[in-house]
Amino acid sequence: GLARADGRPMTADCAYHVASIGKLMTTALVLQLAEAGRFGPGGIDAPLGDLGLLEDSLLSRLHTRGGTVLGYGITLRQLLTHTAGLGDAFADDASGTADDLGGPAPESLGPALWRSLKARRDSTVRDDDLCARRWAVWDPARPDDPEAGLLNRYLAQLGAAPPFLPGERFHYSDQGFTLLALLVERSAGRPYAELQDQRIFMPLGLTGSWMHGRQSPPGDLADRECDVWMNGVSLQGVGANLSFDFGGGGQVMTAEDQIRFLNALLTGRLFDRPGTLAALTDWTTPPGLQAPRTAIGLGVQRWAIPDGSAQMTGHAGAWGAQLWRDPRTGATLAGTVNQRHDGAWAFALLEDVHSIQEGEP
Repeated sequence: GLARADGRPMTADCAYHVASIGKLMTTALVLQLAEAGRFGPGGIDAPLGDLGLLEDSLLSRLHTRGGTVLGYGITLRQLLTHTAGLGDAFADDASGTADDLGGPAPESLGPALWRSLKARRDSTVRDDDLCARRWAVWDPARPDDPEAGLLNRYLAQLGAAPPFLPGERFHYSDQGFTLLALLVERSAGRPYAELQDQRIFMPLGLTGSWMHGRQSPPGDLADRECDVWMNGVSLQGVGANLSFDFGGGGQVMTAEDQIRFLNALLTGRLFDRPGTLAALTDWTTPPGLQAPRTAIGLGVQRWAIPDGSAQMTGHAGAWGAQLWRDPRTGATLAGTVNQRHDGAWAFALLEDVHSIQEGEP
């Protein structure tokens, strides 16, 4: 198929937007900094209120229930496993979650972004800039202003009472990883993209990867960057910001780089201590976890392929990107269809790969 609307063909060396697969980068940085003691003796089990890294204006608004402020007690482990009780601004709003409503909530960010994309496509003025905006992560000086930053908007959109109690159940939340990336920056005192380069990309020799909107493509990769389409709209064509959710996903990577990264992550090469890898893949099945997910680790997920013959470890991305490793054989798959997709194509391939490696015809 096509990598871009200008007719460039899709090839194996193209670099594409990985969306939520980028949560694995955030996970790796959090665990590396925990190893270095940046989150104190409690590590990833330390309550946010004990870290001294976030303002009261954020923690006091992050989660309340019945007049009780709960945000201070949320842990990094809960954020990494999507069990912090937080909603997802892309699909939920104060009226309910997408699961409750049978689709994205009317005032959630997903529908708002789609309206903005259509407005920019249909107008030469392009005065609706929501989808193209380069957001601040958090502005503590304007905690109640939804235009001030990503987390400000989240708090305004969902209110102070997220859908579940911390630790109660699994509920996927992009904003949990936005918050983790903010903690990464503040604990290390350097920008997220710089830390990602120094701690992940450079040590692993990932020369085909960068953070969209926050870094320039290395070398000639600008010519090999794929477009993304949403309902037929070219997101590059309307100037969309594809690192919108920050630590929730915004990387552009080649398939080769992704495979190298995932294999390094799942074999412990990015960590100093064996116990860190053990924690990463300490699989749990919290209430609320639904198929195809079968278990959650720290950031990483385990999904069953449809024929039930294997369970794959990795992550999926909203733009049709898939990154999975078979823990039994080491077979690893990375690819994309550059548009919203359920990812069934990846699991059909994994079924075939698994059959071949098991010696089946």
